[in-house]
Amino acid sequence: MKKKFPLIIVFICLIAAGCKAESPGTTDYIIFGDFYGMCSGSSCVDYYKIENGSIFKDQLDEYPDGSINHNFTVYTGGYTSSMLDVSTELPSGIYSEGEIIGMPDAYDQGGLYIEISDNGNIQNWRIDKDHNNVPPYLHTLCDSVEHYLSALD
Repeated sequence: MKKKFPLIIVFICLIAAGCKAESPGTTDYIIFGDFYGMCSGSSCVDYYKIENGSIFKDQLDEYPDGSINHNFTVYTGGYTSSMLDVSTELPSGIYSEGEIIGMPDAYDQGGLYIEISDNGNIQNWRIDKDHNNVPPYLHTLCDSVEHYLSALD
């Protein structure tokens, strides 16, 4: 578990240093995860939530096919909340994108899910895992989310 600490620090630094928020609003929480439709087992859909410096794991793991229900519980992995006590920001350009970016999970490549609440304004995106279908400015974010999810599994 301690080997994963550098991956999380890299993710946090990439997000904090490489992205700008659309406005100086307050990030209430961020949910991120990945999903695969043609899949069986417990790792087909995974969501995590960062809120108030803590990390939570979703127990329902619903495929993001419209409205998603979540049931978050405190993540019991080997990480402390102080590691995640940072402001997580997305690239400003994502706010002008639609809810679906690329063709997430269209040909069994899976997709990423990101939801953010800024001052109570909730936005979410389903993003293709294939970089060829995603604007280049999102590649770093997508790679970082993938590494972070890998570290939490």
